[in-house]
Amino acid sequence: MTTTTIPQKICSIGGCENSAKTRGWCGMHYRRWQRHGDPLTVKLIIGDDVTRFGLYVNKKAPDECWMWTGCKNSDGYGEIWLKGKMILAHRYSFFLANGFYAEPQTLHSCDNPPCVNPKHLHEGTHQDNSDEMIERGRQVILKGEANGKAKLTEADVLEIRAIVGMSNVQIGERYGVHNGIISGIRHRKSWQHI
Repeated sequence: MTTTTIPQKICSIGGCENSAKTRGWCGMHYRRWQRHGDPLTVKLIIGDDVTRFGLYVNKKAPDECWMWTGCKNSDGYGEIWLKGKMILAHRYSFFLANGFYAEPQTLHSCDNPPCVNPKHLHEGTHQDNSDEMIERGRQVILKGEANGKAKLTEADVLEIRAIVGMSNVQIGERYGVHNGIISGIRHRKSWQHI
């Protein structure tokens, strides 16, 4: 009894030695066709992360922002897929320039989320980031009446602090606020600016 082996079909793309799956192509070429309409289109350069990273960097002058032109997250920070996970582009830029990832965070001195210029990046904590944000005026803390949620005026606060002989609950009922707010005002934990 003779056994016949059925010859394995090879991908029809020249130079590809993989087994054919669908349409005469291997799985890789078929997926390229599904994504891009052409089995030969390659959007991802595999193996050379540094070259692929550089394709998405718009470098101008050495001291100006280098804008990330690849995909960005909802906060405007660039992202790149590296070794099976999504990495923030500015973190990877810091790594390329310094040989290590900034811990715990990579911060921008230029306050420009898509910038990947390593001269604009430094290591810092979440608290450092918050402090820089306030220092540079990116987050303005509205105090007193300027805060849209304030139920009291500065005049009300001065009156509350002057009241003697009433409980916080009684004063809160008079001004239409919780007694905890009155306690904060009287102990100068809130409305400290007046």
